[in-house]
Parts: sequence; structure tokens; C-alpha cells
Amino acid sequence: MMFVALFIVAAARRRMPEAREAKCSFIICDGYFGPILVKDGALPLERIDIDATEKEQKRFPKSHPAHQGLPYAIDSSCTAKRGTNKSQGSVYPSMWRTTGKKKATNRLRELAVVGMEYTYRGIILN
Repeated sequence: MMFVALFIVAAARRRMPEAREAKCSFIICDGYFGPILVKDGALPLERIDIDATEKEQKRFPKSHPAHQGLPYAIDSSCTAKRGTNKSQGSVYPSMWRTTGKKKATNRLRELAVVGMEYTYRGIILN
């Protein structure tokens, strides 16, 4: 049974080159953030940066980093959603998002990274 599981994992890794990239990125993040998390126990969140989708890139001015395909910082007015096609959620925490009547303050510093892990597709900050 163990051999079958190992074979399936090995086969999946060959088809998913991003697994190596995710693991390498995790090792770099863990080397940089790991000692801070061990010493302080948590790392306050300063801001959230995201990559713009192709559709979103066109809405930004040519001088904006998003228009050039670079990550950009979002604020409480951001309505961007990310996730799988059937399950997309707001990137910015919805309870703190600015709406027509409600003005939000930057409460991101109330959130903190307390741990890290990785999957074959990306890094997860807990």
C-alpha cells in the first residue's frame, strides 16, 4: 500500500513542475520568515499584494505596475476575487472592505502570519 502511494506522488510530481517551484519558494520564505516567527511568534501583516488578471491589467493606467503585469498593493476598496472558477472569494477581507456607505480603516495589522506550509501549487501563510 505504501509503495502505491509513493508511486502516485512521484508520478504527480513529474506532471507538475510547479511543485519544485513551490518547494523552492517555501524554502526561501522559511529561511527568511522562519527565524522571525520562531523569535516573535507572529509576523504582522502590512499589506496584501496581488497579480492582476489579464482583464484587470487593461483597467489600470500604463504607468501602474498592474498594467505591466507586476503585483500591486490592494486597499479596502478592492473588489478583486481569486480562487478556482467555481469557488472565488474576495482577496481583501470582506468584513473590512469599504462599501458605498461604510468607510474602512486599515485593519490588516490586526492579522498576523503565525506559520507557513506549502502545497504543490503554492505557499500558504497561516
